[in-house]
Amino acid sequence: MTAQISRTARRFSTVIAPQLTKLDPVPCLQSYTKLLISIVDITKLHNALENYILHNATVFEPIDFEVTYQSNSTPGIVLRAQIYVDEVVLFENQKRLVSVTLADPDSGLDGPTVAKIRHPISGIKMFEIVDFAHSGNLQIMSSTDDTSRCQIDTTTNPIRKLLAFCGMTFVPEWWLVRQEGTELGKIMPKSSFFKENAVEVSWGETTDNELRLLMLCFGLVQIVREGFPQLLHLIRDYRQRRGNA
Repeated sequence: MTAQISRTARRFSTVIAPQLTKLDPVPCLQSYTKLLISIVDITKLHNALENYILHNATVFEPIDFEVTYQSNSTPGIVLRAQIYVDEVVLFENQKRLVSVTLADPDSGLDGPTVAKIRHPISGIKMFEIVDFAHSGNLQIMSSTDDTSRCQIDTTTNPIRKLLAFCGMTFVPEWWLVRQEGTELGKIMPKSSFFKENAVEVSWGETTDNELRLLMLCFGLVQIVREGFPQLLHLIRDYRQRRGNA
């Protein structure tokens, strides 16, 4: 009986375990080279901030974002994301694609880690977004073999600085994604003059599916950290209060 249980367990681990230690491909990403991450309802964020500041709210309602493409001036929804106090979850319809845990940059507990990218079901850490030199030049590191999947360079120019000064973009920087010196794509903050802050993620035709997903994860991290820093502050404070409860 014990031997049979052991054989069953080995077969189970052989079939199931690999599926819980790698991210599934997202085929729909192959149809696009440029996607936009934006908040669905800014009033929901304003209400969350108001409830927190004025009413000492103890419940954090998730904030909805959507990943869209532009077709004949009409956006089409490709994926959606929800930001919870513990994680950012990217969905395709109802399927969880990936979970991203935001690090606390001020706590000192996370070291150079900016965010952790986890398997959506098992919660196993698959990748880390790290800033080893605290210089704004980051890497996405694989947690399985400690290798760099890609580099992310923070860059700017005088025009972007002027646009940020005039309030036409929320930060003067954008981020170039490279692999072994070859540029794969970029994450670009979009104009905040006429609409809410958004981030555009673009990549080349030959960029593989996993890298497209990782770039979207970085875009989600940056829309929170840079586009809506008040949301990051809210999440951080909720965590602290819950930890002290």
